[in-house]
Amino acid sequence: MLEEKNFPTGAVNVHFVEGPATGPPLLLLHGICSRWQSFLPLMPSLVPRWHVYAMDFRGHGKSGRTPGAYRGTDYVVDAVAFLQNVVKEPAVLLGHSLGGIVAMWIAAGMGKQVRALVLCDNVLSPESLRQNQCLLALFSALRDLALSGRLLDDLAVALGEIRLPLPGREEPVRWAQLPGMDAAFFRFLAQTYSQFDPEVLSTILDGGATEGWDADAMLRKITCPVLLLQANPDYGAGMTDADVRRALPLLQRPTHVRLNDFGHMLHMERSEPVARAICNFLESL
Repeated sequence: MLEEKNFPTGAVNVHFVEGPATGPPLLLLHGICSRWQSFLPLMPSLVPRWHVYAMDFRGHGKSGRTPGAYRGTDYVVDAVAFLQNVVKEPAVLLGHSLGGIVAMWIAAGMGKQVRALVLCDNVLSPESLRQNQCLLALFSALRDLALSGRLLDDLAVALGEIRLPLPGREEPVRWAQLPGMDAAFFRFLAQTYSQFDPEVLSTILDGGATEGWDADAMLRKITCPVLLLQANPDYGAGMTDADVRRALPLLQRPTHVRLNDFGHMLHMERSEPVARAICNFLESL
């Protein structure tokens, strides 16, 4: 049902998966350090009614590495080339975390090619990212682990032991203590994190990934329907309440859904409520 393929952009070889042509195109864009397989829990709900594509960003999964070129605009260039040369018609973009940022950038710059956006718990401005101590602590710890050369089993255990500063908590909380985090989840993440270039995270942490990102101007330029799918900030969400308050007046056709029992990895924690919210939005288009 899902076929793995490769697309050479000219700058990098992009690995992707394509589902059957059962409906309009839907491009899935994963988060930082992730890969297309992170969307497998959503696929059963999406594939029957949508022509699903899911990319591995450069530096991730089976796509090529491009040292020195992991800015947000680099990912955008790849995704735009993919839309123009592989998808070849207006598509819905569904992005998680980094993927949501890339999706916003594309929708603001080439609106006619984007039917709608589903933004899954991504930060909505560079300022929000710089202020999110939980995500920054997570990214820093992931970079250190990626450089440590640990074997899969050891890496899975170490991931669960990452300490995250959460709002309202005096002491950092182990990642394994958050909702939806179990041994199988961390083993999947360990395999995923063994397949990305650690320089990806360095570019996030030093601010290079958000160069040229004018949040308010971008939000005003997005004219398509947008689903803001927010996790709970108390569990380490990327999309904060301040983000949502900032975005709703600037977007022309927003819908906001907050999932209070979920953290940042929402669709990998428990897929059914996330898939229901996404499908309800998609069926309204």
